[in-house]
Amino acid sequence: MKKICPITESIKIIGTKPRLVIIRHLSDGEKSFNDLRRVCMISSRTLSINLKYLLDQKILNHRIENNKNIYFLTEKGKELLPIIKKLGNWGLKWKVC
Repeated sequence: MKKICPITESIKIIGTKPRLVIIRHLSDGEKSFNDLRRVCMISSRTLSINLKYLLDQKILNHRIENNKNIYFLTEKGKELLPIIKKLGNWGLKWKVC
C-alpha cells in the first residue's frame, strides 16, 4: 500500500497561487467577492473556482449579507496563517520576490 505524504497532500489543497493569495487576504478579515477580486487581482472566474474549492475543503466559509457573499476563514483556515507568514518571511530573507 502506498504511503500518503501529508506535506504533498497539504500542498495539493493550498498550494496554488490564487488559493494562497485568497487565504492571505482573508487573514485581514472577511471580504466580499468583489473585495477579494480587487485585492487578489485575479479574474472573477479564477476567484470563483478557487473560492468553491476552499469552501469544499472547509478552509473558508461564507454568509450572505445585503445580497453579497461574505467570505471568511474557518478555524481550519486560520491554522494556515502562521505557515503562510513563515513562507513570506522566508521569501523576504532569501529575496525570492
